[in-house]
Amino acid sequence: MNKNKISIRLKNLIEEYIKNNIYNYILVVLVFIIGIVAGIITINNFSSEKKEIIYNYITAFLEKFYNTNNLEQNKVFVIAIIHNLIITIILCIAGTTILGIPIVLGVMVYKGFCLSYTISALTLSIGFNKSILFCFVALFLPNLLCIPALFTIAVSSLKLYKLIVSEKNRNIIKNRLLRHFIITILMFLILVFASIIESKLSFLILKLVKNYIM
Repeated sequence: MNKNKISIRLKNLIEEYIKNNIYNYILVVLVFIIGIVAGIITINNFSSEKKEIIYNYITAFLEKFYNTNNLEQNKVFVIAIIHNLIITIILCIAGTTILGIPIVLGVMVYKGFCLSYTISALTLSIGFNKSILFCFVALFLPNLLCIPALFTIAVSSLKLYKLIVSEKNRNIIKNRLLRHFIITILMFLILVFASIIESKLSFLILKLVKNYIM
């Protein structure tokens, strides 16, 4: 019963937070979509020579991936953690700087670009059907947690920046800053879990469907 109450309260808090910051969320999502579109356009406008380079790179990557051992699998986890930590720190600190909004939006454009660029490159190299399976397992599953977590940090950072610019009361700013750090830490824990999914669960599933992808 207590667990149900906690779940309901947590759900209500999340819904209330999103509702109170809906415009910031819309802004972050739109910028993320711009990054996705930019990634697709970039791949489509590549010359045949560059597309050939991408094809060779993806092919070599897949061959290496399916020959990796558990030790290299752990390296994937460490790299994912470090990458998410860097992005988290940049988004977290951005809200306290003069260039807060451009930095936050720039990071979200970058994330959208990287995601669509990777999907487009895989589609170009192994075909649409195979890339759907690979992207669902390797990208969609971890990003199901990763993207909302990054959105939340970005929104919190934007909110903090706007407060710092407009608010004169230092106590209010300190309280908001503390909340921002707490939200960032909680979202980073979600990113850690997403990294585990990426390096462990996705890794295992991709091994099982090797014959379909290769």
